[in-house]
Amino acid sequence: MKKAVLFLSFLIAFSACDKIDPDNFVDGEIIVQSEDVDRKILIEDFTGHKCQNCPEAAEEIHNIQNTFPNQVVAIAIHAGYFSEPNSPQAPYLTTDFRTEGGDEIHDFFGPQSYPNGMVNRSGYPSDFLSNYTDWGNMVGSLTGSTAKVRMDISYTINGNEMTVYVSTQAKASFAAGHNVVVCITEDHIIDWQTVEGQGNVSDYEHNHVLRDVVGSTWGQDVGELSTGDEVTNTFTCIIDPVWKLNNCNIVAYVYHTLNYEVVQVEEIHIE
Repeated sequence: MKKAVLFLSFLIAFSACDKIDPDNFVDGEIIVQSEDVDRKILIEDFTGHKCQNCPEAAEEIHNIQNTFPNQVVAIAIHAGYFSEPNSPQAPYLTTDFRTEGGDEIHDFFGPQSYPNGMVNRSGYPSDFLSNYTDWGNMVGSLTGSTAKVRMDISYTINGNEMTVYVSTQAKASFAAGHNVVVCITEDHIIDWQTVEGQGNVSDYEHNHVLRDVVGSTWGQDVGELSTGDEVTNTFTCIIDPVWKLNNCNIVAYVYHTLNYEVVQVEEIHIE
């Protein structure tokens, strides 16, 4: 059995006005100590292995995460016509990165061009899809604010079954109409990708690849919470033998069910 726990809080030292910045990963955990929690940002990247410009979006995500360390979580959703695999007899682009949950998210939000994506799903329903060249500015405008909730992620693995526990604590009164979603993503997948100016590349590194939306694509209700209240939601999935588990992450996010805006996201690496 394996278990990893994500502890979130900020440490306020010496006075209410003096904050000590959170440490990074310590022994596989992020440890932050205090009442306030920084809001983290979710980038959902609609992509496909036949999209020659999509590697530019992946590179932009890498740059954004370097600019805003530990503040940005990414999910690469392979869906749409650029994600359709070739037949198994073809020499390349035969891997099917699509998922049922990813297809459902893609079809609901309806991108018409690629690469395209959403930053916290902000702006829905009129102005929520954006080109990757805009993501950096959008992330910059959203960072630095205080999150409405604190999220703690833990998990257990028994055989090929993984159970994920997400505890959500309200940092202020939290109205009903919020759901929590759990996803599995995988990094460092070496496979074919069409790249502008290079053609079909055999050893491209795919990161943040959505492997599964655990349970319902639209998550579980967290209910109405008063300040300090905490609720734990449980999710269970079967581990696909195709996944390299030591390259996988658990992503959990809470969003508003009326406008779909993500109010907080967290990610832990599976050890």
